[in-house]
Amino acid sequence: MIRQRRILRVQAASVAEAMRRIQSELGPDARLQRMREIPARGLSRFWRRPTIEIEAHGFEAPPGARPGTVGEADSGLRSVSDSGGESSGASKPVSLILEELGMDPLVVQRLLAEALGPDPDPAISVRDHLGQVVALMARSWRQPLDLPADPATGRRLPVVLIGAPGVGKTTALAKWMGREVARRRNVGTLWMLDDGDRPNASDLLAAHAQLLGVPVETRWNPEARPPDGGWIDLPGMIPGDDADRDRLRQRLDAFGPTRRWLVVNAAYDLHQVRRQMRFFAPLSCRGVIVTHLDEETRPSRVWNLAMAEGPAVGYGSWGPRFSDRWEPLAPSVMAAALFDGLESSSDLRP
Repeated sequence: MIRQRRILRVQAASVAEAMRRIQSELGPDARLQRMREIPARGLSRFWRRPTIEIEAHGFEAPPGARPGTVGEADSGLRSVSDSGGESSGASKPVSLILEELGMDPLVVQRLLAEALGPDPDPAISVRDHLGQVVALMARSWRQPLDLPADPATGRRLPVVLIGAPGVGKTTALAKWMGREVARRRNVGTLWMLDDGDRPNASDLLAAHAQLLGVPVETRWNPEARPPDGGWIDLPGMIPGDDADRDRLRQRLDAFGPTRRWLVVNAAYDLHQVRRQMRFFAPLSCRGVIVTHLDEETRPSRVWNLAMAEGPAVGYGSWGPRFSDRWEPLAPSVMAAALFDGLESSSDLRP
């Protein structure tokens, strides 16, 4: 039977999908001629991945021919990259690997542009390109602007945790306070205050403070605040009411200088977390505490927040109990956690 020679141009969401379609129609002997990315149009370009277009030459596949495997598709991608094709053989796999680990596509594109430039060296392996990107992320990690004491008076400033209901403010405060007491530091008074409309009645936190030997105050009385700082526990505020937030800011300002920290839940949708960060931005928080890291185990969630605008990421909290894990989030530790995820990716296995 005479096989008809033909040219096939395929558009698909991924290289592997395009290669499967080509090899199902042209067989395993198809030769790749060109590959390019077609960006999405309009606003969708901000969240949709580009479409992959591949042109191949070959013959119609005989009846019953099996399409190529994903591994064969990856080999085809490498051959195009080695021959100087239009698509970058380094930045494309790097972006896909990072996005599959949960990194925000917008963050990924910004990091790739800064770490690799517009024309990544095709002679460098994907693993090495990933190392360059993660190294840039570690260098870009910002430290929280936290001042434990007032520079003018030397008085230790009270800590106040701010955030939406259910993000874990009270648990985070209890863990942090417990660590300070264990270090035999004078942590002052725990102020369990209302927000003007809703009372704060966390009996469990009050009992925990008493066990630690920390005095508890439930009245909003700025004149009675001790000179050695303390802790302020507030009910959660639902984002959206600017007037309610401004009233809280005025009350905190009347209390005097404080160390304000924003608490966010790592298990929440990333867009929801960012909306909360924008809403609470006028309160001038010094840093971010990320809770529920036992539920959202991917380090990419913390990295997305660390690379975003706004307060720097400072502490992480795991588990719902007051005795559960609590520690500073260091870039070296988070980079190692991200590399663990990269090493387990099939794209990096030998």
